[in-house]
Amino acid sequence: MEFLIEFFSSDYMPHGHCFLWLPGILWLTVGADALIAISYFSIPIALLIFLQKRPDIQFRGIALLFAAFILLCGITHLFSIYTIWYGSYGVMAILKAMTAIVSFATAVATFRYIKPALSIPTPEQHEQALRERFVREREIEQLKLEKRFDSLVRAAIDFTPSGVLIIRATGELVYANKEVERLFGYDENQLVGQHIESLILEQDRSGHLMHFSRFFSHSDAPQAMAKGRVVQGRKANGESVHLEVGLVPKSIDGEKFVFASIIGVNEVLNLEETVVTQSSRLLRAIEAADEGIWEWNVQNGDVWYSPRLLELIGFDPASQGYSLDDWLGHIHPDDKSKVSAVLQGHFEKRTPYLVEYRGKNSHGEYEWMQARGEARFDERDKPLFMYGTLASVKETVALSDQLEEQIAINDEISKDFINTFELAAVGIAHVSTEGNWLRVNQRLCSIVGYTEGELLTLTFQDITYPDDLEKDLSLLSELMNGKANSYALEKRYFHKGGHIVWVHLTVSVVRSEDKRTGEKKPEYFISVIQDISKRKEIEKELANSNAELERFAYAASHDLQEPLRKIMMFSDSLQERLQGELADEDAQYELSRIADAASRMKAMVSALMELSRAQRLEVTLQQINLEALLQDVTEQLDALIHERQANVRLIGGSTGLIIDKAAMLHVFQNLITNAIRYCPEEREPQIHISCEENQKEVVIRVKDNAGGIPENMHEAIFEPFRRLVTKSISGSGMGLSICQRIIERHGGTIKVEESNDQGSSFLICLPKN
Repeated sequence: MEFLIEFFSSDYMPHGHCFLWLPGILWLTVGADALIAISYFSIPIALLIFLQKRPDIQFRGIALLFAAFILLCGITHLFSIYTIWYGSYGVMAILKAMTAIVSFATAVATFRYIKPALSIPTPEQHEQALRERFVREREIEQLKLEKRFDSLVRAAIDFTPSGVLIIRATGELVYANKEVERLFGYDENQLVGQHIESLILEQDRSGHLMHFSRFFSHSDAPQAMAKGRVVQGRKANGESVHLEVGLVPKSIDGEKFVFASIIGVNEVLNLEETVVTQSSRLLRAIEAADEGIWEWNVQNGDVWYSPRLLELIGFDPASQGYSLDDWLGHIHPDDKSKVSAVLQGHFEKRTPYLVEYRGKNSHGEYEWMQARGEARFDERDKPLFMYGTLASVKETVALSDQLEEQIAINDEISKDFINTFELAAVGIAHVSTEGNWLRVNQRLCSIVGYTEGELLTLTFQDITYPDDLEKDLSLLSELMNGKANSYALEKRYFHKGGHIVWVHLTVSVVRSEDKRTGEKKPEYFISVIQDISKRKEIEKELANSNAELERFAYAASHDLQEPLRKIMMFSDSLQERLQGELADEDAQYELSRIADAASRMKAMVSALMELSRAQRLEVTLQQINLEALLQDVTEQLDALIHERQANVRLIGGSTGLIIDKAAMLHVFQNLITNAIRYCPEEREPQIHISCEENQKEVVIRVKDNAGGIPENMHEAIFEPFRRLVTKSISGSGMGLSICQRIIERHGGTIKVEESNDQGSSFLICLPKN
């Protein structure tokens, strides 16, 4: 540790003492060291800039070593200035040691790179190499050009419409283009190497070979045969073919060759036949066409009209000696200027000649005609002749009038739709299958507080309350998959102002048919949005009010229990004590009425408390079989059933229910009890229970043979304290009201399906899941 302190100490004698602090020596030394340091620092920077701009330079490592060596030399000179005033010779020694290491490494690397550096070519050698490379590339390019030219020549010969054969004097075939192969029915390159006699019919071979030999021995033969002559050739399949052949001799490098030009005469004959056939077809088409055809020699005024055109302008189709004036004469006087203007425009400005006008037909009546045509011009843009068609378009004009009328009707319908869309009292929108708003009306904008432009940049997901989004998307998926045609739900939107808006949303889908597959795919949705925020506020207030009433009813019922108990206790006590002593019959009657009223009051309070509990019921769902549930009900009502000899029966098979067992026991107990108690004495009570289910719900029917329920009471009997009979049958009038509350807590409904004097049928609908 002491060594390090002494090593890095700056308490040694500064270097300035060596020259006695003489200003001349001191400042000259400082200036020289500073200039050397600056120079040493600039050299590595220049090297690095050079290497960066020339990444192709080899020996980058030695350059970097030189830069490091020079940089360290600069640092030592810079630190020498510091040691003039401070004796930090330990740091100076470290810097020199680093400089020594880098300089030694640079020297070693320099000697190692001498041999590779000597292998770098001189400018003269480099220039010579470039010249040689240029010559080689020129030679290669020349070979490519010659090869390409040879390919182009071969391609030109291959695709020429005439057949080309190259034949040696020995008769060997050297080359045959594609047309020759096609004419003779050979595959590619199949003819090369064969003898010319393979293309000649057997009966003609001897004579042809004699002519072929004379072709080289007589000077006049080449000129004669070069003009071409018609011969018969032999195809690959043995069939004959008529050919026009021309021969030209040519010597190449001392060897004689014959160049043969071959044209298939059969195709020429076939072409002539085709032209005749097509001409006949064209003539028949002209005669059968509904349009008239015309041609006009503009220079001399001659015209040609097809029979149909003559018929259209009111002339006999077989007539002769017609002229241009005949056509001009059938044009309505009011339309002649229009026809003339279109014709003049075609001649002067080359605008299309297409004009509709009224023309007199063969019946002497004017009907709409359409003339179209095209002129041919000379080099001075003067029209030479013109040709075209003439057709009756009276049906087209009539259809056009109908179309214009339909367009006007559609415009009116569209206007009405736009008015309905924009002025509707509810929000209406078109929404893409991805959820983007495509079109919105002003009412929707006012409901959610956004402008039309702002809404069109959003999706309905952006403004939907998160808790409502999953249900909305699930229904939307069913709509897209064709499981439903529309759906409706109540949901919440975020208003632009930040508060929540309740809406009733109805969505339907517009589908378009895929022309390729015929499948109808969703194109967009139509959404109808009704603002129900005020209704929701009223419902909330009503729910709060009902809750308060329920709490009041429960509290009042609970608080009345004790006074009633005392009234009943004291009335019973008075009856026992005054029994036999109270001579006043009216007093006895009034005392008994007090006891009866207290009993009824107690039953009514109990019913109120039971109704309150039903409204607050938290259902605990479980899977239970309907048959097992009815078994429990009949066991609990066993005494009443035996007393009236009632018949309680499940019709059909049993069904599994997902219900709160205790609550539904109460429902069936009440319905069966009512059916037995309200059944006339002369009848034996019959209660039949049946069950059926569909995809969404389970439907249970409870049918009895009691006295029936008047039609005007079908809904009223579910109201609290509403009874159908007088005091002859005891009860509080709360039973059916409690049943309805229990069914509603299950998400279902209960109603009277039918009723007459022979009995009633109650219908219970419960959600299946």
